[in-house]
Amino acid sequence: MKTITSAALALLFIAFSLHAYDSWGQTTEPPAAATAKTEPPAAATAKSDKAKKAADFAAKEKAMQDMSRSSASGAVGSVPSSTATPYNKDRNAGKAAADQASDIQTFKGSKPVNKDAKPAYPMKSLSKMTPEERAELRREVVKEAKP
Repeated sequence: MKTITSAALALLFIAFSLHAYDSWGQTTEPPAAATAKTEPPAAATAKSDKAKKAADFAAKEKAMQDMSRSSASGAVGSVPSSTATPYNKDRNAGKAAADQASDIQTFKGSKPVNKDAKPAYPMKSLSKMTPEERAELRREVVKEAKP
């Protein structure tokens, strides 16, 4: 936004300086008489068109800058706050999600310990077990499978 504004101001300054430079060399005679004596008619119209374009450009830039300065300077496009509808009509709309997130984060205590549980260390490979160890493992698995 600053670069656009500074570029617009630079162009505005250039337009005014060109306009001032053009009017600096004029005499006290009326503009039509002065240009008729010194310049051909085609050059006079080109110069007046250039000055008119610069003035129009400056007026447009000034109007754009005035409109962009504050919302109070121009017509207001939004609804006044007294008549605007609230964004969230239901104040408890996010309560369920917030409670769920809070429930996930709260500590609920550790699970009860099963004193009859076997240690959960890695089992020895079957190919490296002796036949007695395999038979014992089969008996344990069968015993756990029966209710």
